Amino acid sequence: MTTVLRPERPFDRHEALLAQRTLFYRHAPSSQTDAPAALFLHGLGGSALNWTDFMGRMSGRLDCYALDLHGFGASPPPRDGDMTPRGHARAAADFILERDLGPVHVFGNSMGGAVAVQLAARRPDLVRSVTLISPALPSLKYATKGNVHLPVISVPGVGERLVPKFVETTSPKERVQATIDGTFADPSRMPADRLSEAIGEVEARDARPYANDRWSTLELPIEQQSISRTPTWWSSRTAGMWPRWSARSSSKQPGIASSRRLSTRSSREPCSLRFSTGRFRVFHEPDVAT
Repeated sequence: MTTVLRPERPFDRHEALLAQRTLFYRHAPSSQTDAPAALFLHGLGGSALNWTDFMGRMSGRLDCYALDLHGFGASPPPRDGDMTPRGHARAAADFILERDLGPVHVFGNSMGGAVAVQLAARRPDLVRSVTLISPALPSLKYATKGNVHLPVISVPGVGERLVPKFVETTSPKERVQATIDGTFADPSRMPADRLSEAIGEVEARDARPYANDRWSTLELPIEQQSISRTPTWWSSRTAGMWPRWSARSSSKQPGIASSRRLSTRSSREPCSLRFSTGRFRVFHEPDVAT
């Protein structure tokens, strides 16, 4: 098995002209011809570029595809204008179907975690497993100094007014550095070349005519009408205060369970959740997530 531990440069970006939408993605082909496909979903303000090093590590056993979700990276807004997590999940499903990739292993970070849960709940036939890395949460109880602004800009009518002002008054470098400072346990571990690539990505995004459109339909990750209180089963080997995520699939109305805290003993290993559509793994460790 050959694994690319650290790619010298980002994987090439490709355009996917689908029946109902246009999406851009980056592809890290596996060294194994029969490797299962994996789909990587980035967080708010990110792009497929965020997954460069992780896809390099996983390409020895997975055929890796990272999407630029609509309104992010190079992907334009969708025709229906829906850039909520549920809308992004439909886009991911279209990509999997039209590229004949499924079922796939799905990886989601932050907002991409909310999208991954929506995808697994609504299209379990397309999902082999789900891995969530610091997934976005539906409750203000979990807001911290580093992410308290996210629920604020998710309020209808607020994000599209505040974010353009923020963009106008800060440079791409300042915004990238703020993201690194808020997400890395040790910001100094960000390699200089990856920092430069991230700044270039933000500069390119700012130049696009739809740069701020993604904020106009953004909603909180979990819609109230899709909350389910179906019991779930945890196999926990992790510590601290853990958000409880689950997804229920049915032929009529798939849903997403409420978030709760789970206290356990160990601090180094992830939680695992098993249910009818596959397996969830949740990571919230700086050494892994960064």
